[in-house]
Amino acid sequence: MRSGLFPVLRQNLDDAALMDEPLPFLGGQAGRRVFAESMELIPEGYQWSPFQGFVQGEFEEKFPVAAAGQSTMLESLDAVQKAVVDYASVQGFTVS
Repeated sequence: MRSGLFPVLRQNLDDAALMDEPLPFLGGQAGRRVFAESMELIPEGYQWSPFQGFVQGEFEEKFPVAAAGQSTMLESLDAVQKAVVDYASVQGFTVS
């Protein structure tokens, strides 16, 4: 099962297999553990994008390119931003 980068439901934070799964784009580290600690810093009221799955897919596609040295991280971030803005516009969202 494809689990994505980070679990959407808090109860999945207790899933050791998911949380300890090596993440290839982080060199095989169990990065979800670090993300779980970081999530405590997210301000109350923060809202994810209504098309977060698309956003995540773009990260998963573009970041490994930078990790492989085929682009810089800034170029990969710019590519993610362009793809997300284009997608949001097609979906009828106003992006500013």
